[in-house]
Amino acid sequence: MTRTPPFPELHRTTLFGWGNGASGRLAGANSIDHYPVPITVPGELIRKVSTGDNHTVFWTDQGLFWCGAMQCSSTIITPVDSEGRPLQIAPMHGPWEENPHGGIMDIGCGSECTFVVHAGQLYACGSNSCGQLGLDDCEDRLTFTLVEGELKDHHVVRVFPSSDCWTTFVLTSYGGIPHLFGCGSNYYNRGAFCAPGSAEYSFKPIAFPQSYDPFADPIVEVSPGKFHTLALTRSGKVYGWGWGEDGRIGATYDDGSPFLTATHPTLVAFPQPIRAIACYRHSLAVGKDGQLYAFGPDPGHCHGDGDGTSEDKLVPTPITLPGEARAAPVHPRCIAVGRYYEFSLVQTDRGVFGFGSNTEGCLGNGETGEATGPVEVGLEHGRGRYDLVTGTSHCLAVKYEPLFL
Repeated sequence: MTRTPPFPELHRTTLFGWGNGASGRLAGANSIDHYPVPITVPGELIRKVSTGDNHTVFWTDQGLFWCGAMQCSSTIITPVDSEGRPLQIAPMHGPWEENPHGGIMDIGCGSECTFVVHAGQLYACGSNSCGQLGLDDCEDRLTFTLVEGELKDHHVVRVFPSSDCWTTFVLTSYGGIPHLFGCGSNYYNRGAFCAPGSAEYSFKPIAFPQSYDPFADPIVEVSPGKFHTLALTRSGKVYGWGWGEDGRIGATYDDGSPFLTATHPTLVAFPQPIRAIACYRHSLAVGKDGQLYAFGPDPGHCHGDGDGTSEDKLVPTPITLPGEARAAPVHPRCIAVGRYYEFSLVQTDRGVFGFGSNTEGCLGNGETGEATGPVEVGLEHGRGRYDLVTGTSHCLAVKYEPLFL
């Protein structure tokens, strides 16, 4: 999971995309690019990019834009101009248009749905089959709608929708106290916002169980996975919940066997504070010193240790990247995992590397063969760092290069 750097205005930004561009989600032809290609979006500064199953949203200094397609109420929505002519990239309309240079705080793409945090309020549109929009029903929305309910008096800060699991998490502040809410599907208890066995869905945001200290150590990041969820606190602690089979949440019973289901946030043990998390079927984390950790199932060698095996890791295990990436610390927040195919992306001082499944060119190295160890993604070296964003079978990267040394 990644976030734009502090003071993004002091950076030069460049956008790249690779993988399967079906439905126009990479702002181009419905082709497969095995190597990163530049993508041009309106504006000169890219603040954040988020992608879902078949669409992508760009937050730039000129406002919000999108490409691809969303299916809502059996209607496929694609970008068009004012006269209905198809566009590769189009403005995303909503209340933020009155002040495109201010008020937007976060964006997030889920499965056929989109969220925008504007002026401390959450707006949602798109598919709502499991109540993931938080609007107290399961009706799709073709235009952005204000999410209220329990959030009405809260100042919304960030939103974390899952890509294809119909679960949404929302970080808020109320009276200076941070809060976490969840809505949508609670399948495998990956939402942890419903009492165990009480409901499979919540159509409106529900306050999260406070098993951590929200005053001293609030949650700052959430990574929703396919069967489980990870959360990162300000001090670097990690909590996991949901289906823990194969070590997905990195916690075990006293006999060493993995938690089968964690119905409430469970502390994941690391030897140092953590600065980044990412998960889908498997889980990655980066420590304060740049050490990469992996846990959970390892199909397709997505843990990156290059040992030629695919053994599950029941607890967070330090990974030493072989080859060109050896002994290079992983940049905090510069990690991502595949949402459909089992692969991982990380940035080190020596470049951006990928490992695991390379179906449809997800590793961006010009090939399609599985990589048991790190292969270098075809992105430029030099100053700056990348925000790495993964979709179902496509990837994007925003390069933030400092304007001043």
